[in-house]
Amino acid sequence: MQNFSITLLSNIMYKYIILIPAFVGLVSCSSLFNGGKARIFLYTEDEAKIVYREDTLATMKSEAYNTVSFPVPRSSKDINLMVFTDLHPEGRLINVPSKTSLSFYANFWSPFFTGFLIDLTNDQRYTYKDPILLDDNLNVITKMPSLQRQHFIKYQNKRSGLEKIKERELPKKGDLYMNINLPYINSFYLQPDFEGEKNSFGFLGFGMGLDYYYSNNNFLNLTIAAAMDFEIPFPTHIDYGGGTDENASSFYLLLTHNHRYKKFSYGYGLSLARNLWVFDDYDIDIRIRKFDTTAGLAFNSYYYFSNKFTIGLNYRPTFVLLNTKSDQTFRYEHQIGVDFAFKISLNK
Repeated sequence: MQNFSITLLSNIMYKYIILIPAFVGLVSCSSLFNGGKARIFLYTEDEAKIVYREDTLATMKSEAYNTVSFPVPRSSKDINLMVFTDLHPEGRLINVPSKTSLSFYANFWSPFFTGFLIDLTNDQRYTYKDPILLDDNLNVITKMPSLQRQHFIKYQNKRSGLEKIKERELPKKGDLYMNINLPYINSFYLQPDFEGEKNSFGFLGFGMGLDYYYSNNNFLNLTIAAAMDFEIPFPTHIDYGGGTDENASSFYLLLTHNHRYKKFSYGYGLSLARNLWVFDDYDIDIRIRKFDTTAGLAFNSYYYFSNKFTIGLNYRPTFVLLNTKSDQTFRYEHQIGVDFAFKISLNK
């Protein structure tokens, strides 16, 4: 006989769980891992000035070479640069070819390969040749010794990390993001009517929400989600054939005020939840289901791997009973969970 976790998954969350591949499929690997800009690294033997569009950049001395790095929009089109040195005051046009980035091929792991379809029309799939090394006549050195190339790559990774910290594209006032939430690890403390205290721990959940930045570092979030205590960290069938089992789940709405600082954010606000506790005795085929609707607070803290993927800790205590068969008005319950969130920009 199938235990209630599977029934709960089917009746309450199945229609959400089956949508996860579809929604995650909306986020291609290029969208998830590549920003809207790529960084070009150019090395010259002599001091040089580089003109890109309307900007003029100067190289800086770096060990044996002069170097400059700058961000450019990702595109299928090549980048054209004018490079000037004392030996070539007239300048020389340097073409930097566009190429498909490795993240595009990571779409092999996307559900039904939908990432490939999305990235076919997505400029974020592209990057540019690097490193670019020019000799004293401003010719591109196409064949570079492996040790020399490794040296440049090591320098670039270090420099790129510093530049990303300096120039990180943080959300701005007016930005709007859609969230796909996976409240994956969940701990519940419930007090069903006439049943006493119930503690449970498990996995799985799904939710969606919106972030609106009313200033550069502050945003409002509205989230609707469902979480449960399924005992295995992925949906599957469990048949105990007998015995008893208890399960908890919660369907909830959150409105929070949040503050962003670099890679971290924290928030606080209000929550409204419909909590469910279920007891099953499979030997005598008895099921007891008890709901309560309750209101309370919400607290969260998230770490941003990027503007598109975060992991956070949520604490949702509730105090006020809005619908119960008991004569109680106040009752403490909570859910504590680890949440994974994918963020999709809705900005033009």
